[in-house]
Amino acid sequence: MQYSDRIYGSFDITSPVLIELIESPSMQRLKKIDQSGYSAPFYPNTFHSRFEHSMGVLYLLQRYNAPLEEQIAGLLHDVSHSAFSHTIDFLIGSEEKQNYQDDIFKEFIHRTEIPAILQKHQIPIDYILHEKNFPLQETPLPSLCADRIDYSLRSAIMFREITLTDIELILNKLQVHDQKWVFANKEIAFFYAYLFSFLNNTYYSSLTSAIMFQTTKDFLHYSLEKKYIVFQDLYTSDEEVLNTILPH
Repeated sequence: MQYSDRIYGSFDITSPVLIELIESPSMQRLKKIDQSGYSAPFYPNTFHSRFEHSMGVLYLLQRYNAPLEEQIAGLLHDVSHSAFSHTIDFLIGSEEKQNYQDDIFKEFIHRTEIPAILQKHQIPIDYILHEKNFPLQETPLPSLCADRIDYSLRSAIMFREITLTDIELILNKLQVHDQKWVFANKEIAFFYAYLFSFLNNTYYSSLTSAIMFQTTKDFLHYSLEKKYIVFQDLYTSDEEVLNTILPH
């Protein structure tokens, strides 16, 4: 399988288990889940999906020679996101921690076709579902991880804060040492650190994002109260939820 990514370009995926997981309904659903929440009214023309991000994490892990199991974990790490992504944390989760999708991750996975795919390819699901097994895929701030690297670079491109040339410059100075991401160049490390801080202050933690999450949460809460949708509808896609609510 060849996949074309808008920030990394085309890359090959040859592992049968990865291909089958990518083509599974649970992964394909993420193509219609907005990475940012509900970007269209607040950050026009910046839509990028949870699927794109998941494939980006896979690319980074593959590029830097992570084990197959870690590549699988990286691909699957966001599969339990609801429609409008972290809006669910404002609706029923923790606005501060924004970890609802992490809290339900294992249970959610077990309700999908994913365990059968992993079993078919003799991949132990219990190992895949333990995040601590995969330090390149996920580590707490302020450390680098594939998840954080991809979503920051991807949003920086979508918000037109850097160029594709900048992306390659960063990746060329990124290395894995003793199961940790490190930069081989101090100037690039400072550049990335400044970029991440800028994105956090200007977008992730901005007033605009706060309004986006609050108003989308209010919209969904009202729709649930009026029974225009039921909770399980939130695990379809952004488009399906909107198409169900808007006729009302």
